[in-house]
Amino acid sequence: LSTQQSAVLITVVGFTAMSFKLLIQFVGDRKKRTRSVLFMLATLLGGVAALVAIVISQFWQFIIFAVIYGIASGI
Repeated sequence: LSTQQSAVLITVVGFTAMSFKLLIQFVGDRKKRTRSVLFMLATLLGGVAALVAIVISQFWQFIIFAVIYGIASGI
């Protein structure tokens, strides 16, 4: 990866994580029972991101990984 592509990936992870943190805080404050479900969803998405990372070979695949990882870290 070039340095520009690496910068794009970091930006995608950061923006996705920030967006989902705001969304999840809004949803999590509405219903108390959803917090544990959101935690399980974050763990599941982290596992999916790890599995996806095994087969990555192209830049667009890195973008998909960055989005999934950003969502998981945002939750």
